[in-house]
Amino acid sequence: MFKIAFFGTKTYYRPFLEPAFMANGINARFFDIALAPETIFFAKGNDGICVPYTCAISREMAHRLYAMGVKYIFMVGISKNGMQELEDMIQIIPVGAYSTDSVAEYSFALFLAVNRQIHRGYIRVRDYNINRSGLMGKNIAGSTVGIIGMGRVGRRVAEIYQSFRANVITYDVTERESNPAESVPLEELLERSDVISIHIPTTEQTYHMINRESISHMKKDAILVSTSGEGIIEYYDLMEALRKKKIGAAAIDYNRHQDDVFEVGSRMDAEELQDVIGQISALNNTLITCNLSYFTEETLQLIADDFVNKIKELERPV
Repeated sequence: MFKIAFFGTKTYYRPFLEPAFMANGINARFFDIALAPETIFFAKGNDGICVPYTCAISREMAHRLYAMGVKYIFMVGISKNGMQELEDMIQIIPVGAYSTDSVAEYSFALFLAVNRQIHRGYIRVRDYNINRSGLMGKNIAGSTVGIIGMGRVGRRVAEIYQSFRANVITYDVTERESNPAESVPLEELLERSDVISIHIPTTEQTYHMINRESISHMKKDAILVSTSGEGIIEYYDLMEALRKKKIGAAAIDYNRHQDDVFEVGSRMDAEELQDVIGQISALNNTLITCNLSYFTEETLQLIADDFVNKIKELERPV
């Protein structure tokens, strides 16, 4: 029986992981504590451990895990977080899956909320204020929506907007064999779009793609929507543009750690970044949420299934 210990596992994963493991004869133990030199002894007797992909494991810790008989480190995320150097001792196995519909639907929900002022309208009524002044939105039908990134999520987002009779144009740093909408250069997309929806990973080519220069090409009333990692947007430049009304609004599903796996350029520390995010979220023309785009029952079930499949592959005779 395969034995695995989970460190720092979020409680919302367990209702999906535990039944999947039990049904497939996998012995799992869950610890609320994070993996650290002081807690590493809990890993003894397990074939593998699981940690969040933000967890840092030193070579000294890897040596200790190896001596305990741990052969695999599962990381919840899509990256090995720069830990490949440990694989001469322990195999690093990323576990990540998400529902395309979950992210695409949430991206569209962000746009709807900030465009139709749903969040502000809710707050007003809660405070016994039914004044509609300043809460006017625009129809989607007939507008131009620019989608940056035409992978699985971007294509699904395009389909959603098209079903609402929007004119969709696209830009991608990667050549795609087929595209359900018109493909244009990035600058043209920024200039033409009423809504700009971002669905790309952070790379050297895309890092801080949204900055003072790119924002200068956007319409004064454009709405920027992003469910991508924090490395795509230069937040100081975005804050300045929103404050000076150089663009209309921004809706962002924010995850501080989503792209810490990609170190490039000068970066704000956690305190600075939290401060600027707080300042942006306090503006009337913004909506920022806490990494909810993937967060559905369907996605968590996919993660559980991916876990089981990865373990079965390891147990399969060569």
